[in-house]
Amino acid sequence: MVSALELRPFSLKPLLRRAMAYEALERYRKAYVDYKTVLQIDSSVQAANDSIHRITKQLIEQDGSDWREKLPEIPNVPISAQQHRREELSAEVLQARAARAEEEKARKAEARFTQLKQEGNDLVKKGEFDKAVEKYSECIAMKPSECSVYTNSEAEQELQEVTVLLRASLLEPETQGN
Repeated sequence: MVSALELRPFSLKPLLRRAMAYEALERYRKAYVDYKTVLQIDSSVQAANDSIHRITKQLIEQDGSDWREKLPEIPNVPISAQQHRREELSAEVLQARAARAEEEKARKAEARFTQLKQEGNDLVKKGEFDKAVEKYSECIAMKPSECSVYTNSEAEQELQEVTVLLRASLLEPETQGN
């Protein structure tokens, strides 16, 4: 059986997992070497940084001040492996940034929608139905599937028609009497 590290000796995840296994088995020297190798590939791996500090204390207790001399050789990670990992991280970072930008855009659109709807409702309360219909129309353009806007918009149009009819009927007796 071929291990992942035989296929790709500087693969981050398998190295990190092996280091964690060595640490759990109290094979601190081997764990230290793997964690150091991980940090050469990607110095931002916090688990490796934390583990290095923890294992260093263990090795000092175990081997005294010359603990470094008892370590196996720490391999030098080729630059190509380091760059490859940086490219992967860059892709991950770009993907995360794009996702955050989309979430922010959606949040702003939702806030704008809510604002327009509230402005429409406020205009109805003031009796400014034409302006309310404009606000509701903007809401509908932003979210065609939002049924409450249609209800508000339709209600405003009906109220507007009723208001016009009422005004006309109230004015009719005055004009007829003159």
